[in-house]
Amino acid sequence: MAESSRVRLQALSRSDVAVAVWRGRSRLKFLARRLSRLSGLEIRRRPKRKERAADYSMLEPASAEIVKQAESRFSVSFPISPHCSLAPAEIKERLDSFYWHYPFEFGGRLVEADWEPGRGLYGRHYHRYLHIIPALLSMTDGSLTGKSVLDVGCNCGFWSLQARRLGAESVLGVEGSQENVDQAKFILELTGIDGIRFEQGSAYELSRERHGEFDVVFYLGLLYHLEHPVLALERLFETTTELAVVDTTVIPDSRALCRVQTDVVHEQNYSNRLAMIPSRAAVAAMLRHVGFRTVMLVPNAPATPPPDYESGRRATFVAQK
Repeated sequence: MAESSRVRLQALSRSDVAVAVWRGRSRLKFLARRLSRLSGLEIRRRPKRKERAADYSMLEPASAEIVKQAESRFSVSFPISPHCSLAPAEIKERLDSFYWHYPFEFGGRLVEADWEPGRGLYGRHYHRYLHIIPALLSMTDGSLTGKSVLDVGCNCGFWSLQARRLGAESVLGVEGSQENVDQAKFILELTGIDGIRFEQGSAYELSRERHGEFDVVFYLGLLYHLEHPVLALERLFETTTELAVVDTTVIPDSRALCRVQTDVVHEQNYSNRLAMIPSRAAVAAMLRHVGFRTVMLVPNAPATPPPDYESGRRATFVAQK
């Protein structure tokens, strides 16, 4: 390169270079369009992908009657069963030995959630209940009476207990952490509630042969902890006969993609090490990919939803088989 050319190039500012590059690209595009017209072809710009209506539809808000019915069935306060053989000191020791993600009241004794955002008997999880359950009941004639329910990633059984109170004939809770399973079984021993079973197991190992089929499957607060979400959702589809309810943290992106990060959970919970946090479009795309014919997004309830739902960082879907 001649010395004079180098001097001129060094004198160019960054903005000058950017303008020159832009003009060059524009010239190439002009030539490409002209050549395409001469050859009888047409070049069109591919539109930026938006969330398509086909990805998911918006579920109609539940009626005031269904919301009221769901509200009347909610409870986290349970008497201690007269058939419980545990002494008061033993009950206290067992209660103190667990990490509590959800708050409860047993025999008038408050067991507050250790997880700070979940504290309060009528706090975050109560508002999550009012967001999720009326939407589900609007698709099951207002009740879970006679339904079989599978609760995947059930933690200590909070949602399993609510399903039973809503009329479910039988409930199976599957949880990766044995400590959480022990905690859930302890609650059943303490309260004497029947119709619920808990077992340790992986979301990747669900199967029709081992676990059976269920009318309704809860998949609440689990998807964004998984490193193989499509595999897990294939197992979900296999064990669902009617409806699956998927509640998950989501990333604010209109495209169907997942953000990869380290899975961070309390030591009592099962960790997948790697987490794939999906966008809303990704949740819908994966659910439809594994076989669900209809995917519906639950609208935020009229009552104040938790902040992450309100801001769009968490969402609930109902998938129909």
